[in-house]
Amino acid sequence: MSFDEFYYLTPRSFFNAVNGQRKKEDVYSKERWIMTREIMFSAMKPYLPEGTEKTDILVFQWEQKQLQKDKEIKALTLVEDIEKMNAFWERQDAVKKS
Repeated sequence: MSFDEFYYLTPRSFFNAVNGQRKKEDVYSKERWIMTREIMFSAMKPYLPEGTEKTDILVFQWEQKQLQKDKEIKALTLVEDIEKMNAFWERQDAVKKS
């Protein structure tokens, strides 16, 4: 931003520009951290047990909420599946008894 551009900005447009630049730098930083994790995971992969995922090695702060939601959804799906299986087998038992 040039000196003249700075003086033509209103306070609101200046803060918008600053916030946009911060978001851009944040995204760039996250991309670099993700690339670092990829390299680290690739180097460690031959020595890790089967089924190990990248998030098992290193979880970033911005990923924790999403991982928690995924675990909750997985748990709810598992409970629903168990309920469906129980209902199915109860129907099968009722058919056998009659």
